[in-house]
Amino acid sequence: MAQEAYLTATSPSRVLGVMTEPYGEVTILTCPSYVLVDDPVEMVVRIKNTGGDGRYFKVSVWDEYATPNPIEVASTIKKYIEVGASVDFFLTTDLASSDGAPPIMPNRKAKFRANALHEIPQPWPWPSQWDWDGWQEKEVVAYKVVETEITLTLDPSTVDPGANYRYTGRLKRTDTGAGLSGKAVNCYRAGKIVGKATTVADGNYELILPAPTVIGSYTCQAIFPGEYPWGYSSSIGTLSLGPLPCPACGTPIQIEGRPGDQVICQTCGAISEVVHRY
Repeated sequence: MAQEAYLTATSPSRVLGVMTEPYGEVTILTCPSYVLVDDPVEMVVRIKNTGGDGRYFKVSVWDEYATPNPIEVASTIKKYIEVGASVDFFLTTDLASSDGAPPIMPNRKAKFRANALHEIPQPWPWPSQWDWDGWQEKEVVAYKVVETEITLTLDPSTVDPGANYRYTGRLKRTDTGAGLSGKAVNCYRAGKIVGKATTVADGNYELILPAPTVIGSYTCQAIFPGEYPWGYSSSIGTLSLGPLPCPACGTPIQIEGRPGDQVICQTCGAISEVVHRY
């Protein structure tokens, strides 16, 4: 077997190995850094034939962190690669298969080592042999989602058209109740995102916005989209515009209608039409 030379890449979790007698050079094109504990790990591995002739290659993936010893967790069928050409191999595995037991909670790390092997034909009737080529590693963390809860208060919940109002609330983990800081909260109104807020040390957030100028009631929502290892959460509130003065007598009227609706003043009986207000 040819001797190996090793080159450490910029990331400490990835090591590139190349042969002193070059055959198959390995590049992990895609592999997630984080996956849910029950989700598969999908990888795309590219092998480039840098040898002197065309030959068959395959990929074997090992988990270097498996206990008590590294174990093969995925492999591919062989593919023929011409000199200087590259071929992509698709593999699927999971972290539970590495040690025959569910991953250790709250997370479990694996170091997947993608190895290239090239075929060495043998005289008939002996089966072909396989020799190791280059390899590359990628560390993957399987994690269990920590559930979160977010609250939303609209202050004030009834506002004049165009006036300022606030999205306020708190994002916390549900198991301990501790606030989550530095997390992005997306704020929506009528199904469209209108701004983003960032939680502070105790998990509280605030966003000040101008109210719409179109009369009506608006469904507002605060959404934490989730990020490793925190789960998604959302909360809903209603923003109402009004009251507005009756054009005839000036009596405040709480407007709940949409543009084009008619409103009757209970004081003077005047009939008005709801229109846009700027």
